[in-house]
Amino acid sequence: MLSAFSARAGVLALASVASGCILANPAFDEPSASASAGEETATSVDSTASTSLTATSSTSTSASTEDMSGTVDASATDTTGGETTTTGEGWVCDLSPGAWRVDEPTLVEGINTPSIEFDPFLFSDGRTLYFSSNRPNGVGAFDTYFATRSSFGEPFGPATLITDPGWNQTSNEGGVTLRNDGLEVFLSSDANGEFKVSRSARATTDTPFMVWLEIPALTEIHDPHLSDDGRSLYVVSDTNTNLDLAVIKRGGLGSPFGAPSPLTGLNTSGPETSPSVSDDERLIIFARNVEGQFDLFTAHRSEREMPFGSAEPLLEINTPDQEAEPFLAEVEGSCELYFSSNSGGDWALYRAAIVEG
Repeated sequence: MLSAFSARAGVLALASVASGCILANPAFDEPSASASAGEETATSVDSTASTSLTATSSTSTSASTEDMSGTVDASATDTTGGETTTTGEGWVCDLSPGAWRVDEPTLVEGINTPSIEFDPFLFSDGRTLYFSSNRPNGVGAFDTYFATRSSFGEPFGPATLITDPGWNQTSNEGGVTLRNDGLEVFLSSDANGEFKVSRSARATTDTPFMVWLEIPALTEIHDPHLSDDGRSLYVVSDTNTNLDLAVIKRGGLGSPFGAPSPLTGLNTSGPETSPSVSDDERLIIFARNVEGQFDLFTAHRSEREMPFGSAEPLLEINTPDQEAEPFLAEVEGSCELYFSSNSGGDWALYRAAIVEG
């Protein structure tokens, strides 16, 4: 994230924002579809925003039996089987070394303002973009917004502040990452004075996320990025007075996460932030600060359980100004890179097509 909070990912002044949330009863069970529907009118602050927010998945999502305590009913479905998935047909984002390049970036149309925009996340259907901003009339210093469009490749409509319970507080929020089916979301926030990642789940995409829980034992963690199969959460750890990349894993979609495992081959004595991985988890894009300058870097590995190779700067994107907060989107057989940069004077969101060659 950005801005005047030097403890965090600090892109503006070695600063950061983080995204996150409120915490609730640790024994909370994910609500049934009927329970969530019954509460929506009473607890959703903005029913229009809630409707737009939840209608992000074009796939059918039956009621989930996963609960927030980490158990899964026998009827719950985990279709990944531990294998990676791909999207679309044809090239489908072959991100092997030498197989891809990045086109010239452009501003994300209709999103940017004179305020700071950063931390983009494009939902798996390619139609809903989440991001954080300190634009006026928000709840806290930085808040989470979303914008939608009719189909992939079309411009986004006006951005809306998320007003559903738990998303935005008087602290700093950002770092949204959702599971592909839209039934689980992670955020990071400094709501209680230290950066933490919180999680919420819901039974169907027609109901809002209602209750948020911090992931146990993950303090000073932010910038979550959920893998395509939903079993790995790539994060930034601030536990050793430095910002380092790490991954936490779980055995299944309803299982608890383990302890963070540092991505040691990528971490340096300087800050590394904002990890984003390809669907097959063989490519990672992240931001690294070298002598006060944030740039984007990439690293590759042959298998997702192997260590990443050495990181290389993403020369097609990096400028004499600063680039950070990357998000790699693989949608409908196309690849795009979203990121934030102050190359135009203000921190704004950019996108660049990733193409074969």
